[in-house]
Order: sequence, then C-alpha cells, then structure tokens
Amino acid sequence: MPLLVEFGGIKITMHFIQHEHNPPHIHCEYNGEKCLINLNNLSVMEGRIPRKQLKKALKWIYKNQLMLLFMWQNQEFKSLPPL
Repeated sequence: MPLLVEFGGIKITMHFIQHEHNPPHIHCEYNGEKCLINLNNLSVMEGRIPRKQLKKALKWIYKNQLMLLFMWQNQEFKSLPPL
C-alpha cells in the first residue's frame, strides 16, 4: 500500500486497485485510528479520525483530488507534497 503523504501525524495511503473496490477512495490514519474517504465527493465512507486531523486531511485531498483520481485510475503512485 503506497504511502502518498504524511504530515502532522496523518498518513494517507492508497491500495492497489485489484485489492480494492469502487468508489475511488483513500485511507487516512492518525494515531491508530483509520478512515476511508471517497475521492469523488470527499465523504467519509468508513471509520473515523479526530475532527481536527480529518479537516486537515480533507483540505489536502481537495487540493490533490484530480491527481489522486488519476492515480486510482492508472495505478501510477507517487508521493505528493504535504499541506
């Protein structure tokens, strides 16, 4: 599972598509808590992380949404800059 970015203790990863399912989403982890965020509408699909960290993660995802969707479709993972 490639690590796309880590900042402020938040880790954001994306699994390889053959091990995943639609809709396109990413995995966020903070201090042992995890959630899945839908890349199409930025909603939390499952799990939870603290509100402050979720807001930071969503801000980063919004900023990188097109690149994240491209990576989901093409499976060309790369690290992205933090906030």
